[in-house]
Amino acid sequence: MTVLTMERKPQGPAELSRTFRVHDLLTNNSSAHRKTFMAKQIVMDTTGDRRHELDPTNAAAVSEALARFKALTGAGFTAAVRTGSGTSELVRDFDPAVDETLFFPRLRGG
Repeated sequence: MTVLTMERKPQGPAELSRTFRVHDLLTNNSSAHRKTFMAKQIVMDTTGDRRHELDPTNAAAVSEALARFKALTGAGFTAAVRTGSGTSELVRDFDPAVDETLFFPRLRGG
């Protein structure tokens, strides 16, 4: 984590406001960041992974992501949602509000 320190106090409201905007950008707490939330679909495959971002407020993007969800799960991929660091939960229904949906290919025996 990067910590910025100021050697002098902000001079006036405009400079103080600028200081808080820099802090918000560094910590991802800005209102602009919250408004531009992008959900992700991560498809694992033999080449690594493919990532697809979508804006849950964009109907066309949600429709495309739903079609991708149905196509992948229909082809045998397992869909899971990250629930914490290193953990995930199996899902069977598409939810555009989820941060990340992971798709794992079907395991094949040798």
